[in-house]
Amino acid sequence: MYNVVFRYTDQTGIYEGGITSSSFASKEAFDAWYDADMREGQSVLEEGITDERIDQLISGSPISTDIAVIVENATNANGEVSPLALRLEAINLEIGRQN
Repeated sequence: MYNVVFRYTDQTGIYEGGITSSSFASKEAFDAWYDADMREGQSVLEEGITDERIDQLISGSPISTDIAVIVENATNANGEVSPLALRLEAINLEIGRQN
């Protein structure tokens, strides 16, 4: 696997500064996927790295960004926050930070 860690850019609104990762079959597969549209929203922090390094980088994601994303993901089309969805999003974040 070819691991890549990204940081969301200022083009992504509340996601700006958030850190995420993806794995690809090869560097070539990543290069084919990471096109101009992707570059606008996500910059590469590091690529070709270990799972341990991914964990180190993701743990540096700003908690304020994570909280904003949780609230955004738990908000329905009417602008109402679902308490259940909010809890589930928070659990997903906690699990992600522990792994």
